Order: sequence, then structure tokens, then C-alpha cells
Amino acid sequence: MRATKSISAEVQSAVSELLAELQAKSGCEKYGVTPEAFAEILGVVATKYLPNGSQQGKPASFLLTLRVEELALARACAAGHNTAWEIFLTRYREKLYQSALRIAREDSAARELADNLYAELYGMNTRDDERVSKLASFTGRGSLEGWLRTVLAQEFVNRYRRTETPGEPGRRRGRRGAVRRTRAGADRSRRFAAGIGLPTRLLRVFPAKSA
Repeated sequence: MRATKSISAEVQSAVSELLAELQAKSGCEKYGVTPEAFAEILGVVATKYLPNGSQQGKPASFLLTLRVEELALARACAAGHNTAWEIFLTRYREKLYQSALRIAREDSAARELADNLYAELYGMNTRDDERVSKLASFTGRGSLEGWLRTVLAQEFVNRYRRTETPGEPGRRRGRRGAVRRTRAGADRSRRFAAGIGLPTRLLRVFPAKSA
């Protein structure tokens, strides 16, 4: 397990005081997040943004500003809870695609961009035997939808950079190579989705390889 910053007594006290309220507001247990795990998430988030100790009352005020329902959903998805992942896809799949379409401006490219991002959001890779999901970095300070749009835009920029000709910024590599890479990514996403046992109706976000 990766080391985290020590949680101050002030933050711990605020979390303990508000846990019942924030837990009820978040609905964390329906996503598979226990009260103990949710308390740890709150403590880590507060410590990140209040790192040097705070005057009395500030940690509590900060915790009350968090979008705790979206925080619980995102962290449950990052931890691999399939119920949470189903809810996430139902709620954000179409919004994510529409955002991708506005960025990529072409249907097939938008679907490839959105679909390839799902595997990274779920957590295909591991580090120190722990799954690595982009959703684990969501802190609830803003909306999850807005955060997803930001991640999607950055993914688009990264993909664009990977297809540029080395030494010639702005010049794209051949489309055939780019298509091979995006298809390979989509196929990898489908294999992963099937491997984790996502319901069949959800696999349509991972498009089959074109003939």
C-alpha cells in the first residue's frame, strides 16, 4: 500500500464529527464503500488541501463543501466495485461521449477516445499490486462530470502528441498507424471489460474491432 500523509488530529476530529452526516449524504454503502473506508477517503482528501494544520473549524467547513456522493461513486469505481461501475456508466457514458465528440469533432474518433478512457478510469494497470485508476484522483472538490471532461481533454491532447511526427510538431503520422493503435486500444478495453465480468449490456461501450 502506498504511503499517505499523516492525518492531523484536527482533520480526524472533523471527520469523526461529520461522518454520519456525510456518509448518509454520500450513499457510500450502496456503492460498496464501508463507513471506515469512506472516513479514510475524507481524511486523505482534507489532508491534501489542508496540509499544514488549520485553525479550529476549518477542516469541518472544508469537508462540508465536498461533493460526497460523487466522491463515493468515483472511489468505489476505482476500487473495482462493479455495482458502482454500472451506475457510473449509466450516469456518465452518454455525457462522456458527447464531450468526446465536441473535442474530436468526428463520431468514430470520439467513440474511440471515450471508449479507451473507460479502461483507464476502471483501472487496467497495477502498481505495487494495487489497481491504478484515474478515478482515484477525484477529490470531490468540483463536479465529477467537469472532472471527467478535463481528463478526456487531456487524453485527447496526449493521443494527438503520440501521433505527431517526431521533430515535426503539428505534422501527423500516417492515419493507418493511428487507426491500428486506436483499434488495438479498443480491443484491449473489450478484453478487459469481459475479463472483469461487466454485464453484457455494458460491453457496447467497448466497440468490437471493425472488419
